[in-house]
Amino acid sequence: MEKQAHQSKYLKACEAARYLRCSVRTLARHRAAGTGPRFIRQGGQILYSIEALEEWIEINTVNPIMSGLVAS
Repeated sequence: MEKQAHQSKYLKACEAARYLRCSVRTLARHRAAGTGPRFIRQGGQILYSIEALEEWIEINTVNPIMSGLVAS
């Protein structure tokens, strides 16, 4: 049973925050501001798909060469 829960396609907010290495509060702020990863509201629970988290990471990845952040 534990193995199935670990392999779930969806993560609770606390698990998603751990996955993203941020606090639950930071994730909640992103959600409230509309700047966070896509989520599902099921009953009173917020769920994030691993796919949505990976997509959000990719979108927010900064390419130093493109953004002018290259050290001289």
